[in-house]
Amino acid sequence: MLRSTLAGLAVGAALLVGADASAQLLDMDWTERPDAYAPAGMLGDRLPGARALDIQLRMEHNAFRDILVGRDEIAPIRVLQDWDMVALERTRQRATLELMFGLTDAFAFGVRAPFVRNSTTFSTMDRQALVTNAGVGDVELHAMAAVHRTWPVRSHVGLGVALPTGAVDMSGMTPDMPGSARVLPYDLQPGAGVVAILPSVQVALENRYGTTGIQASGRVHVGENDRDWRPGNAFSGHLFMQSRLNDWLGLSARLSMESSATVFGIDSSLDPFASPLHFPNATGGTRIEIPVGMNLRFASGGLEGHRLKAEVIVPVHSDLNGPQLRSNWGAALTWGYTLGRPETPPPARVAYVRTTPPPAPAPVAPRAQEEAPRCPAIAAFAAGRSWYEDDLPIRFEDRNYSRAGGIVAPDCTRLEQVGIIDDVPIFVITGSPRPFQELMVPVREGSWQGYRMEIARVRG
Repeated sequence: MLRSTLAGLAVGAALLVGADASAQLLDMDWTERPDAYAPAGMLGDRLPGARALDIQLRMEHNAFRDILVGRDEIAPIRVLQDWDMVALERTRQRATLELMFGLTDAFAFGVRAPFVRNSTTFSTMDRQALVTNAGVGDVELHAMAAVHRTWPVRSHVGLGVALPTGAVDMSGMTPDMPGSARVLPYDLQPGAGVVAILPSVQVALENRYGTTGIQASGRVHVGENDRDWRPGNAFSGHLFMQSRLNDWLGLSARLSMESSATVFGIDSSLDPFASPLHFPNATGGTRIEIPVGMNLRFASGGLEGHRLKAEVIVPVHSDLNGPQLRSNWGAALTWGYTLGRPETPPPARVAYVRTTPPPAPAPVAPRAQEEAPRCPAIAAFAAGRSWYEDDLPIRFEDRNYSRAGGIVAPDCTRLEQVGIIDDVPIFVITGSPRPFQELMVPVREGSWQGYRMEIARVRG
């Protein structure tokens, strides 16, 4: 079943990426659309752009039940033959606030602050108890740098550090020792107690139908905490695909894999035979899940600019160290909003070019062979027009063009008219392919100004 699932996702990704690839560069650019952001369960998926602050709040719920050793399920009674108690089920809720600020279009710096809540049902041979604890997790600082940001490929790398702000000594009462609180086991602590290095990389490919990409990240813990242990190093990878249904709704699916090593060291206050959660060698393993969901982007109205993403998480494979609860189901909900993102100039400050067929050339009298070629008769010039005098960009075929270089006197025999703005004709070099890289605008008799296409910004 797992191989079939992987093959289906791989084929779907190939179809999505390859669809009409030859037309991509002429059809789209980096624009705001629902599939431009990764699914709900992922963070650090985009750089916000220069001087923009991106805010995301992600809520996660994960439920665990059924005991596995490796990939084989075993009954709780078998665990109780070797341990005093066993965890029957567990839920973990995590709320993560991410703030990411763009220092430039190609570099961003951010912080993530998690809050974690665990609820675990323990059982002995004759009693059960629900143990609950909650607290702030390890705060993370991240820096991300763009590697490639020319449509249709977007990629960046990241490097972060997790600070030991979360507790590692939270206590609770378990059924094997009722009436007496003691330190809870490793996986039930909200923090790691040590610094962790957090490398990451992401590549995304966009076309008119949707977006597909891959993200990989690691967590490498350094040293030991003051309780003589540290969590096992971890790796996570995501292959995601998103289908763009329209300008405000997209569907998503991804293949998510998380793998972690066992806890290193041992907390001397924990009895390793109290439960498998107390036993360092019964931690870590590999989990593979397929989250499916949707992305909403509010393009207008009172919620314009807000993003809402949701996922349901379906586990498909687990290979766990020692007796350990496997994933049962999960869900993620993410809200996002970007403040101060640079936008294209508003319509009131952009001169829009109207594309019209070039006028029929006026009949001219035959000229002598030695006469220099003359420019076509031009009825209106850019000089005196507000958009020219104020040095504003002009807009042609859904792209912005800014003034480039100084006044020139080109060979008019090599120019052809492609549009009109304020009755001023717009020209390009004859035979130039679309999209035009440069427009030529007559300023006054014998004087022309070039306008060059602006490079698209990476947004978000």
